[in-house]
Amino acid sequence: MRHAWLSGWIAIVGLCGCGDDNAAHVMDSGVDTDAGDTPDASSLGLPITAAEVETWIASGDYLDWVCEAAPRPMRGPSPHGAVRVCSNRVLSTYVQEPDDWLRGSAAVKELYASATDTEPVGYSYYVKVDDQSANGAGWYWYERGAAGVTADGRGSASDGSASCVACHSVAGSDEAHTTSAGSRDFVYTAITR
Repeated sequence: MRHAWLSGWIAIVGLCGCGDDNAAHVMDSGVDTDAGDTPDASSLGLPITAAEVETWIASGDYLDWVCEAAPRPMRGPSPHGAVRVCSNRVLSTYVQEPDDWLRGSAAVKELYASATDTEPVGYSYYVKVDDQSANGAGWYWYERGAAGVTADGRGSASDGSASCVACHSVAGSDEAHTTSAGSRDFVYTAITR
């Protein structure tokens, strides 16, 4: 059963006194997705506020995820320009599944001025925080580029993430919006090992 691990995980977290205010940098280590475990954002300590995302990005923890080897030019309908995508283990493990992504699926897009640059000019990050995508509200969206933070929330116009949802809602819907294997359910590109 996919969610059987959750009760034990919550008990372990509770016994450990998980009160660290800086826990946003914790990643998906210790979760065996091959055994059917289904992690979620809160149990993995994945960030879901702008301050947490910035601290976590600066720590470089996402670089332990599966990442593209180098920045590449944009493809498909992307407004991001040159990017390098990193997918967490949940996202990279379930690429071939036909269903919606599991809660805890996450990716970081390093944003570059050009594909030949070596330093990102910004970051885009998304993580599925609910079991259902709920027209994009089941995901947390964050983006900071040259114009500053342009998205920080769960699909509302007031936090800027509605534009993320509008674009990502058609991922995998047709040939033009299928940019890689696994394009579906608000994710265009999932990187695999």
